Amino acid sequence: MREQVGVVDLVARVGKALLLDTVVGGLAVLEALAASDVRECEQDYYQEGELLWLDADTLIRQLTDDKKSLTDFLQIFLAKGGDTGPLIVTYNRQELIDDLNQVVKYDWAKFLHDRVDLINPHADLEGITRGGYKLVYQDHPSDTEKMAGGGRRMAGPNVWYSLGLRISAEGTISDVRWGGPADQAKLAPRSEAHRDQRPHLLCRPYARCHRRSQDK
Repeated sequence: MREQVGVVDLVARVGKALLLDTVVGGLAVLEALAASDVRECEQDYYQEGELLWLDADTLIRQLTDDKKSLTDFLQIFLAKGGDTGPLIVTYNRQELIDDLNQVVKYDWAKFLHDRVDLINPHADLEGITRGGYKLVYQDHPSDTEKMAGGGRRMAGPNVWYSLGLRISAEGTISDVRWGGPADQAKLAPRSEAHRDQRPHLLCRPYARCHRRSQDK
């Protein structure tokens, strides 16, 4: 979880889209990904959904003095209708709010509204910090990131968190971070990067979550 939460790209973005929009526009986003991942905000509901419910879990633990957690919510939410075979059962936001309030009283309507309906400048890190971790950067990839690879598209120089672009092994710019230096220099995905433009000597700051108590 510490290395796979996918929070770093979300933090790096300037002016995130509505989380709700990434869900509603999911199919259109899939068709547009070939052009530029970051401008369409990919399918942020996956990573941001993890962060939202991590936030809810740690908040429930805090409000109940660690006597309850998100598991208590799931036991309420998923247990409705008894033990049945596979069914398609719809739900709405008010049901989530009511079920969360059964676990612990809180303004869950505002909690969800602020994280789903509003444009936020960065990803929801409250669950990480409340859980005793913090986001730190390092100058080398984690083992998980090394294994993830990325194929030819990600095999070239990757200076996403400094210059704000990724270059393929063939020298083609595969993506440009919106608002970053490369974007401001008018570089665009699928354009050629000449040899004197390739930032071989720049290090990419990789991010990882560490427990505060371990950071001496």
